[in-house]
Amino acid sequence: MSIKQQDLTNAILALAGEQPDFVYPFEWNERREPDEGEDFEPYYSENCEYRHPEDPENRGACIIGQAVFRIGQAGILPERGYTLAASIVLDGHIGTEADEGYLGALNSVQSNQDMGIPWGQAVLPLRNFEAAHGR
Repeated sequence: MSIKQQDLTNAILALAGEQPDFVYPFEWNERREPDEGEDFEPYYSENCEYRHPEDPENRGACIIGQAVFRIGQAGILPERGYTLAASIVLDGHIGTEADEGYLGALNSVQSNQDMGIPWGQAVLPLRNFEAAHGR
């Protein structure tokens, strides 16, 4: 499967435009419970997940996951519970035009979201990347 960089970019920016004040709820993440013999309070990961827990077949969770679902490429996303960087998840799935700068911009978008920044602001690294490349 190959994702067109511009299709993914358009989907991410569209989501941010539709929900600029949306802040990712970490309650969507898989809850980590202690195994027998472990001693810690249960917690939700502070990194987003790509798949939504209530509807994993039809929509994503984080902005990158939702964008990948939106462009019809959900099959590349990891199963629930994985919080890998966007560049790792997308590596090898974006056409040859993707470079480290683009993947870095996606990682920054994801990191911003994970820090509780609303989507409208979280996508600024991607907007800046696009502007620097005349798009």
